[in-house]
Amino acid sequence: MMQKNSDSAGIKRLLSLTQGIFGRRNPGIAVIFVMLIVAEMVFYGIIPFCLAADEKITWKLIGPGDADQVTSLSVGEDGSVYAGTDIGGVYYSSDQGESWFPINNGIKNYDITTPVIIDPKDKKKLYVGTRGGFYKSTDGGVTWKSVWKGIGSPQSGSLSACIGSLVLHPEDNRILYLGFGYRPSTEGGPVIKKISWGSDIYMSKDDGETWKSSFSPGFSPDEELKVRHMVIDYKNTNIMYVATNEGLLKSLDAGKTWRNILNTAVRHVATHPNDSRMIYLAAGPEGVFKSDNGGESWEKKNSGLHFIKTKSKHTDNYAQILIDKKNTKVMYAINSTWGESGGVYKSVDNGDTWIKVTKWNGPLGGKGNVEIAWLELSRKVNAIALDPRNSERIYIGTSRYIYRSDNGGATWKQLISKEVSPGRWTHRGINVFGHTHVVGIDPKDHNHLYVGTADHGLVLSDDNGKSWYASVKGMKYKDDIFDVAVDPKKPNIVHVINAKGLKIAGFATSSDYGNTWVQRTEGLPDNTLFNTILINPYHTEIIFIGGKPGIYKSEDKGISWIKKDTGLPREIRVQKLAYHPEKKSTLYAATDDGLYKSDNDGNSWVKTYKNSLRIASLAIDPRQPEHLYAGVVRSKNGPGGVYKSSNGGKTWTQILSGPTRIESVAVVPSVPSVIYAASNDHQYHDESSGEGVFRSVNGGKTWENINNGLPVLRAFNINVNPSPPHEVYLSANGSGVYVTGDPVMDFSSHKKGNRE
Repeated sequence: MMQKNSDSAGIKRLLSLTQGIFGRRNPGIAVIFVMLIVAEMVFYGIIPFCLAADEKITWKLIGPGDADQVTSLSVGEDGSVYAGTDIGGVYYSSDQGESWFPINNGIKNYDITTPVIIDPKDKKKLYVGTRGGFYKSTDGGVTWKSVWKGIGSPQSGSLSACIGSLVLHPEDNRILYLGFGYRPSTEGGPVIKKISWGSDIYMSKDDGETWKSSFSPGFSPDEELKVRHMVIDYKNTNIMYVATNEGLLKSLDAGKTWRNILNTAVRHVATHPNDSRMIYLAAGPEGVFKSDNGGESWEKKNSGLHFIKTKSKHTDNYAQILIDKKNTKVMYAINSTWGESGGVYKSVDNGDTWIKVTKWNGPLGGKGNVEIAWLELSRKVNAIALDPRNSERIYIGTSRYIYRSDNGGATWKQLISKEVSPGRWTHRGINVFGHTHVVGIDPKDHNHLYVGTADHGLVLSDDNGKSWYASVKGMKYKDDIFDVAVDPKKPNIVHVINAKGLKIAGFATSSDYGNTWVQRTEGLPDNTLFNTILINPYHTEIIFIGGKPGIYKSEDKGISWIKKDTGLPREIRVQKLAYHPEKKSTLYAATDDGLYKSDNDGNSWVKTYKNSLRIASLAIDPRQPEHLYAGVVRSKNGPGGVYKSSNGGKTWTQILSGPTRIESVAVVPSVPSVIYAASNDHQYHDESSGEGVFRSVNGGKTWENINNGLPVLRAFNINVNPSPPHEVYLSANGSGVYVTGDPVMDFSSHKKGNRE
């Protein structure tokens, strides 16, 4: 960047001049003198901080470890493990799941819908299906490319290529088949409405480079046929089976013609390794089916399988069946449901009887045989895979966890977190939170960190992120934490917005650094979803919370609340609240209807500008308080990006264009010319438009992407440590919490909290 080069040249000239003053014999004194001058100039904002712009900023995962929804598992011939997740892409392990590494470079849809296929003749060639298209890698997952030729083109704002199954031809490794479909356990609501189903099966003869829709099962156009799984007979490759929501389809002529051989929804097909005419099916709430004659007749094999009749949407869902190729009498079936039936079932007699081998009652050593970490157990098993070298080694993926058994399912070890000390956990490299909403930072002791998550409540660290533990004791709503605020004068006092789902939200407070909580509800409605907390920095007993609709104020540390919405539209959603750094009674509200300002401590509000930009975040320059930065989400009133106002919000100029959804913007407090912006996206695009994190070192004149170390480029929230060292925390959408040290920290003598 030009600004960076200009500043560097100026500093070199200053150093040359100083050496002339001190003499060439004392170069060290000259360097120290220049560094002190530059540090002062940076501190007072005379020059923007650009000295270390060449340094590579890298984000570091700090945990505590989570897998969210593991949608698929694959194990290579060398024992390497690939885990597909619903929002975090693909993770890889070379040490049986003891540690994990994201391998998403090039992947633009992070919802993995099929297992990673490893070409048996070329181990570096990998294939995977997502909710937004097909991807291939030729370098073992280091990089990926999407291939659309023959199956359409990526759509913005919709999902047009949800891959339900991929299969590699057993004899010709250049031939692949794919079919469109989607996981039935997650269909429904707004997601399904954005999916366009096709009924064709596609074939590629060139390693997935091009596809041809040459096979049609022959269903009528109005039927939404969803392909769940495909199998090619390894003895007669003209025979194919396709599991669909309409039944099990069979072709005898390599897909030219089809017939339905079982009129019930089927999730998964397995052919016996010794006899391809022996077929097993996982058929959702119907359990397990077996045929000894290639599907001409069927019998149920459900002895020992659990079934619970319920009117809930979480019904029994036998989703996958797996046969041990070394000991073919042994097979496994998984029930992917949240209910009591969920888990892994094992048969040692060809499926005649089954026994449940996941006992969820407690941690290892208690009543159960499944180890737990900081997260609660989940019975919802989504995927299973065997190690081809050792079939006693089994991997399962659940909601929240990945497990490994080394003894055929007798015991299960969790593979998401490592216990640092009793009750304290750190990550193993995988951290797939759905929404990590916020990181709260103790301004006086950087060891205290608070992470607000979706679904998993509040997670705390008291050692600067080296270890974590969950803390929701006393909270009425324990699932979602939307914001965290630490009292700047008494940091033992912490406030949170906690919620249940997306309909009920409340306010809770702690006086012991977040270890216990008291719920505060007096004056707050149950049907308001709050987003943000603001503590008055001058009188910390005064607190504001904002959401939809409107703003509430407390003057007694959150014990009671009064609505303060005079001047605000009735159904407005308040996204962010901020105090003016110098005017004690002035504060701002960033909303879906633009920016509002109050000059009487929130008693009434006025709109600062006629344009109704959808503002998601607001940052204020502490040295020039009339300089405001807004993170904007695209709407009918304007494009997304970062906007700047130099007159307190009266007028705005877009200073970062391109990203459609900037959900967070933040300045480094002691060097406010350094600005961060987080770009996000939702799940309903074929290819995510999220571009990760942007950084400017010159007040927004120029920007650069700083995504090194991020596995998912959906950045949700930026939090900057308010006091040196100014560590920057990223709350990501799909990959947890990350931290980086901005090079500006190099000029601070406060090294407490720095990481190597």
